[in-house]
Amino acid sequence: MLDLDEFGQRTDIALAARTRTELNRVLLDLPIADQPLRTDTDDVLVLRSTLSEVSRRGNWRVPSRLLIISRLGSTKLDFTEAEFSSAEVTVELAVTGGSVDLLVPPTTTVLTTAVTTIGGQIVERRQRPVGALGGPVLVLAGKVRAGEVRIRRPRLGPALVRLSIAIGLRAAEQVARRLP
Repeated sequence: MLDLDEFGQRTDIALAARTRTELNRVLLDLPIADQPLRTDTDDVLVLRSTLSEVSRRGNWRVPSRLLIISRLGSTKLDFTEAEFSSAEVTVELAVTGGSVDLLVPPTTTVLTTAVTTIGGQIVERRQRPVGALGGPVLVLAGKVRAGEVRIRRPRLGPALVRLSIAIGLRAAEQVARRLP
């Protein structure tokens, strides 16, 4: 964000500019609105798609930061067999007219409060409370313009559903016994 003095200086230089080179000096150090602001590159995976599809599935390493830049493209990430390098992963989105599909393990929490949607939407089925099951946390941030982010979890078979309900009931009984 520019303060008033810097804005005034840049305006004076821009008005006095006679060539494109002189004008570019005013704009060169400003961030681009559609791009994520961070530029450090340690432990970052950048996925770009323009009128195409990018996907990751199977056993792949998830860095602590993902940048997804999509223009009328599709990005599909399957985290179910992925190896997370940290307990919290930041996923920065710059999506325009594209889609992002995230298939996450049942124990993963996905936070979407830092995503701005403009004519787009975030669809998440079977949400999990933060840190409820001790799995990794995906923190989504950035902008989705006229696009969609879909967050899915694999379906559990009927036997696993019964087992998870039974485990949940046993845990509730144990908590109830501890109460005075």
